[in-house]
Formats: sequence, structure tokens, C-alpha cells
Amino acid sequence: CSPGPNPVCRPGTDTRPIDKLGHGTYVAGIIAASSADVRGHRGLAPGARILPIKVNPGMMDDFSAQAVASAIVYARDRGAQVVNLSLNLPQATAEERGLIEKSLHEAANAGVLIVVSAGNQVGDVVFPADHDDVIAVAGIGRKLSLDTYSSRRGPVVVAAPMEDIDSSLLGGGIGKRGRGTSFAAPFVSATL
Repeated sequence: CSPGPNPVCRPGTDTRPIDKLGHGTYVAGIIAASSADVRGHRGLAPGARILPIKVNPGMMDDFSAQAVASAIVYARDRGAQVVNLSLNLPQATAEERGLIEKSLHEAANAGVLIVVSAGNQVGDVVFPADHDDVIAVAGIGRKLSLDTYSSRRGPVVVAAPMEDIDSSLLGGGIGKRGRGTSFAAPFVSATL
């Protein structure tokens, strides 16, 4: 569901910002995990405050352009300085692109920095990472070069690690997930 006074939800969806997949927990941990475990893990900005906003009702890539646009507006209206979008909408229609682009532009004009994962496919950077008002983040692999799995053609601004990263896991503990530019974007968000 999208946040706000009039949430956009499908029947039976959960409006609480509770992570069911672990993706958001993992991304947030890269940024702001604050307590060290026995392995010494901390996020890159452990003092950062996270405003969790749920745009995905349960399954990967199961979010709408309306939910993403509403989340950007919600974050901006609550004083977020940085918005991390570890997501892409490669099949967005012109209308959906317009909706998200409007929210990105308004947030950028309000001074919000927007960091977006470039995408996980060889070739062009994936929307909304291709938008002028965002910082597009590609992924670096183990060999410290652009990962072959990372989108890279287009407006990539910076690259960061995208695999073999320790972070917070759903249900507690620290561990690794697969690879992807979703995990590169929070490295940049944490530095802003």
C-alpha cells in the first residue's frame, strides 16, 4: 500500500510497514544497523534515522507506480533528506512514468536527494534510475569493476558494492543475500 492519508491499497493488503521479504530490512541494515554483533557489523551510518515506507504488499516487484510516487511524496512531506529507492519499474507506462517523475521532481526541488538502484540487467539503466533528478547507482562486483549483472548504459552517477555484503536479515541476525544494485544504492544513501 502507498502511505498517506488516502492509502492506495488492494483488498487484503497489509498497510503496516512490515517487511515480509527481507529486502527492505537488508537495505536498511546497510545504511543504519546500529548494534554490532560478534562479527562487528554496523551500517555505514548507524546514527541515521530510517522512515520505513512499504510499497510492496508482499511479492518482489509487486508494487505500483502509484505506491512508489506516494511513498516519495510521503517521505518528502515528513522531512526526509535522502530517499533510497532500491527498486525499478522497467515496464512502466508513460502515465506511470509521469506520475513518478512528478514526485521525483517535486522532492528534488524540495532539497531531497534521491538515490536509485540502476537495475539488474545488462544494458540500459532502468526507470526510475534514468531520471535526471536522481543519483543512479550501478554495482561493483568482487573484482572491483562494474558487475556484469548491473545495468550500466545511461545516466549512472556512481557505483558501489552489490554482492557479498553483510547486513541485517529478516527475523534477526546478520548475513548475506544475493547480489543486485538494490544493495549498491544504500551505500550511496548512507554517505549523503
